[in-house]
Amino acid sequence: MIQRKEWDLSEYSYKDPEDQGNLYIGYTMQVGSFILHPKNITIVTGAPRHRHMGAVFLLSQEAGGDLRRRQVLEGSQVGAYFGSAIALADLNNDGWQDLLVGAPYYFERKEEVGGAIYVFMNQAGTSFPAHPSLLLHGPSGSAFGLSVASIGDINQDGFQDIAVGAPFEGLGKVYIYHSSSKGLLRQPQQVIHGEKLGLPGLATFGYSLSGQMDVDENFYPDLLVGSLSDHIVLLRARPVINIVHKTLVPRPAVLDPALCTATSCVQVELCFAYNQSAGNPNYRRNISECWGAA
Repeated sequence: MIQRKEWDLSEYSYKDPEDQGNLYIGYTMQVGSFILHPKNITIVTGAPRHRHMGAVFLLSQEAGGDLRRRQVLEGSQVGAYFGSAIALADLNNDGWQDLLVGAPYYFERKEEVGGAIYVFMNQAGTSFPAHPSLLLHGPSGSAFGLSVASIGDINQDGFQDIAVGAPFEGLGKVYIYHSSSKGLLRQPQQVIHGEKLGLPGLATFGYSLSGQMDVDENFYPDLLVGSLSDHIVLLRARPVINIVHKTLVPRPAVLDPALCTATSCVQVELCFAYNQSAGNPNYRRNISECWGAA
């Protein structure tokens, strides 16, 4: 790893004591704090050919330029390419980064499953459990989990959201998952279909993902989706509207058909107020409206 700090370059290397070779360690990498230590940097890197089942290495920087192995999370299926995609996100808002690992070639033939995302919840910075707390699957042949990204809080509920690519499901799909105080929700909140975007020649939509950006500076996170067909798609999050007060009053409370006119039998008054929530907590726009309908 080469670290840039004040335009100086520092080189760190990981020397595998087992000298296995051909692990493909460094195939993917994430770096951050609040992974295994609140301040110190932890390097999280995928090795999808480790022991033929793949692994994710968690490394720490040591004096002298070496990287020390702190933990290894191993895949569970030969050839699944576990560790070929990784993402970090604090899914349950406990202050510690959780880990998502893609295994795009995972399969269960009898269940028509193709591709998986392993979700490992951080144990308060001590370590990650050896087995995932959640395993998400895609359909057979989809390569679900070939890409995964933390995309910010797109629905403004205070929890980080996740995007997962399945580039070989039709013309490609991107699955959007929300999280909660218990972690990532099992069912996707939204599935974005490549064929519905209307882009001629688009294929393998979802092959790569890049989140945590605000391209149009509206305080909502946006998402870039790559493909192998010379297309990059920018997906912009829509504004979130919160209904904060509403009333619905029908008149009369008891309907009497004998009192109906030629045009109506009941009058309804609907009033509501809402605010537009954005990523900036100081940004609010309140609008209240009231009207009557006969």
